[in-house]
Amino acid sequence: MTRITFSICALLLTAALATGFLRPRAIAAKPVKPLSAHVAPHNGRPTLFINGEPQFPMLFALTEAPGGRWTWEERPAWNIRQFAERGVKLFEFDIWMEHMWRPDGTLDVEMAQRQIRGALAIRPDAAVMLRLHVNAPPWWNERHPEEAVAYANGPLDPTVPGGIRNPIERDLERSLRHSLASDRWKQELTDKTREFCQKLAKTPEGDAIYGIHVAAGVYGEWHYYGFMKNDPDTGPAMTGHFRAWLRAKYKTDAALRAAWRDQNVTLASAVVPGLQDRERTSDGYFRDPVAERRVVDYFQCQHERVTDTFLHFCRVVKESWPRPLIVGGFHGYWLTMFGRMAAGGHLAIEKALNSPDVDFLCAPQSYDHRHIGQSGPSRGVVESALLHGKLWFDEMDHAPFIEEQKDPDSKVSLANSIGILRRSVAAPFSRGTGMWYYDYGPHKASGWWDHKDILSEVRRLHELHEEYFKRPFKRENDVLLVFDTESFYYTGHTKELDPVSSEALDGTTDDLYHSGVAFDMVYLFDLDRVNLAQYKAVIFANAFHLTPRQRELIASKVARNGRHLIWMGAPGFVDGERLNADAVSQTIGMTLARAQGASATVVVTQPAAKFGFEKAVQPLFVVRDSAAVVLGRLASSQEPALAKKQLSDATVWFSAVPVRNADVWRYVLRSTGAHIFSESNDVLYHGGGILTVHTLQGGKRTLTLRNQRKVEVELPPRSTQLFDGETGKALLP
Repeated sequence: MTRITFSICALLLTAALATGFLRPRAIAAKPVKPLSAHVAPHNGRPTLFINGEPQFPMLFALTEAPGGRWTWEERPAWNIRQFAERGVKLFEFDIWMEHMWRPDGTLDVEMAQRQIRGALAIRPDAAVMLRLHVNAPPWWNERHPEEAVAYANGPLDPTVPGGIRNPIERDLERSLRHSLASDRWKQELTDKTREFCQKLAKTPEGDAIYGIHVAAGVYGEWHYYGFMKNDPDTGPAMTGHFRAWLRAKYKTDAALRAAWRDQNVTLASAVVPGLQDRERTSDGYFRDPVAERRVVDYFQCQHERVTDTFLHFCRVVKESWPRPLIVGGFHGYWLTMFGRMAAGGHLAIEKALNSPDVDFLCAPQSYDHRHIGQSGPSRGVVESALLHGKLWFDEMDHAPFIEEQKDPDSKVSLANSIGILRRSVAAPFSRGTGMWYYDYGPHKASGWWDHKDILSEVRRLHELHEEYFKRPFKRENDVLLVFDTESFYYTGHTKELDPVSSEALDGTTDDLYHSGVAFDMVYLFDLDRVNLAQYKAVIFANAFHLTPRQRELIASKVARNGRHLIWMGAPGFVDGERLNADAVSQTIGMTLARAQGASATVVVTQPAAKFGFEKAVQPLFVVRDSAAVVLGRLASSQEPALAKKQLSDATVWFSAVPVRNADVWRYVLRSTGAHIFSESNDVLYHGGGILTVHTLQGGKRTLTLRNQRKVEVELPPRSTQLFDGETGKALLP
């Protein structure tokens, strides 16, 4: 740097200090009225209330990365100011126990106070949610190695020397991390969480808190450490907890031996299954509930422990804060789990949805479908959260900024950016949820969103959605997509072992967003909560595990009134006690048979399409029912693999593998009488009074609104357009 440049920088810094830009403004020692918050029904959806007033749930959040995480520093302060000036007053910032809890046992909340003060200095009426990471500090993990996670596939990786660190760095490696089954960690962090709440609540800064986001596990998202490429947790803490869990379930050694088919095992000697056991499936991509009960038991134990611990810390916060506030965290991840749902997902989500201690759940938007022209869905089953009265937040943690698009044409990059931004904000609003902009890191001199056109769009989106937020929320979709959590205990826990489930979840969802219909998603355990009368079609994506009660519910309430039921793969193949091929035919009401084939590709003639797997898949079922109408056949054998059949009061459809084609879905759903908004394979969201259309190619379109009004539009390429759902009026330039 030259002396002249340095002098200019010095003058600019002096001017900034003189004008107060970099100097925290003086704020009142204590706000007139401390914030209190709760979630309650309002205008047809769960709504955030702060001091009794409903709030439009659009937030701005800082990164956890060094250089962008502390509100009082220059770069984060600039970014906070940009959003504050565009109407955003709800914020979320990270704070870690390791930055407050010292090895001598003392806890100093000054760092949390500074985080809040930084926002109040910019916007004195800011409402702040803290993302409180209750992970054990590094010094604690080093003191208590017996409480650490251990892995079935290898030893811990060497510890990386310190320095300025991101606390969540290396969470996906086999790093030294506390076990989520550690009772010692749970108790000591409970004490410190309670102390944190009690101390911070007494400070002036604590009056600006409206929520606590409880975080632990991988990236604070309540995934098991290292789960994506490793297999936790074989450590002493989990082994002890697993034995206690088995004791509660089986009561006696004799019962455990019978269940595991192992005459040598005892409740006192049982161990967590190793890699060889985990990587075995007895029947294609399925685990046998009898032969592989030990692995099924372990995964159930792990998921229950993670969710129970999450709920425990939510309860501690609620009990320790002197005023009502909203509490929740990252939980309920469903899409884009990399084929590792059993190893590190949230399969015990029903407990969280039923808990009075959880006000909100959240997750990033899908990682696999977030680019221009793709659907960008939430990773959670949002409608189930709403059914339980929970507020949901999408985290927009992908860059819309033009430099991140890697396109040499700046006009194309900007179009991409605006298109992605609009889609990512409009999609959660259409589903009755909130969202936050996440400034993932200091990739530029300022942040991800620091571009005049991007920030102008942020303002427009905020104003538009805030206006529609005041109206009664309606979401009158006529297609329901149903997912089952229990099936993942009985299928392989990698994409290599189970190539089907990820396609049934991620692939089906993405294709439906391109099909021209608007649809809802719920978990199978919530099927009896929904208003079935509004749905013409119910799609069972992965209903491989069905209990007798669920079968009866589907037969008595779903397969009625001319409704269409669409099944894929191996519905009802497992009931928790055994694998049963005959149950698949009984489940759907169509005669099927197991088949062998060199591949599992389905060829459809109308519309002309094919989907499936080039390799063989087992179990693979084909149609053997003379009353069924065949629509597609296996390419390798010409056996019927896609068909429909009329029952007495319903129509059933079956596909041997997940349907992975938007044109086929549109054909099937049109046959059910479902409303088709568009024929053009654009991404479509509808709800809250707004129809959102996201397109890659653009062009002339005819949109058919729910009221049958036809709207002729010209969509720019690489764009997202928002229309009033009643009139078809374009809502943004």
